Amino acid sequence: MKIVKPSFEILFPKTKELATEILKVVELAGRNCYKSEDRICEGSHNKMIGMLRMKKHESVMEHGNITVRMIGSRAFTHQLVRHRLAAYSQESQRYCNYSKGKFNNEVTFIEPEGFDDWTRPQKDNFKCALEESETYYQKLISYGTKAEDARGVLPNACKTEIVVTMNLRSWRHFFKMRCDKHAQAEIRNLAKGLLKEMSELMPVIFEDLNEEYND
Repeated sequence: MKIVKPSFEILFPKTKELATEILKVVELAGRNCYKSEDRICEGSHNKMIGMLRMKKHESVMEHGNITVRMIGSRAFTHQLVRHRLAAYSQESQRYCNYSKGKFNNEVTFIEPEGFDDWTRPQKDNFKCALEESETYYQKLISYGTKAEDARGVLPNACKTEIVVTMNLRSWRHFFKMRCDKHAQAEIRNLAKGLLKEMSELMPVIFEDLNEEYND
């Protein structure tokens, strides 16, 4: 058994240069509405998109996408996949057999937020429950049970990886919902960390939200 912390990685765009190319497409789409393409010049995308954001004309932001790989619990992804519009490709417990060598013959679980502050009985009971679920999973597999059926004994704390692509407008909505103080801790902390990185990558799209939720 292994326990890991949630994490994320921005897969695309990887650089500010690529991010700028995406923003230029958003600018062109916006200027198409006003037929002001003749005003496009070096750096004009920031002024144009900033104006659109201030006026809440966010539909134009749907012309740009960001793709992220997230590692979290099944409880986390149950919440994540409720967000639309988005594309999701998630680690499949149906086809991933954790008794195989490429998974080191073990099930990986996600450490809950605030786990370090739990009492000893809380930690011991949590780990015991995970170990027991892994034991029964491995036994079922050894008896010839298919992974898609054996997965039924695995808990929401089971680690999963998911690749997510959303347009810029959808990412803004995601952050507004999941950076809020009422959001569940795991998804909130991951969202706040991701927002910080996206704000550095595309300030004109996300800097207002980063100031609001990461002050």
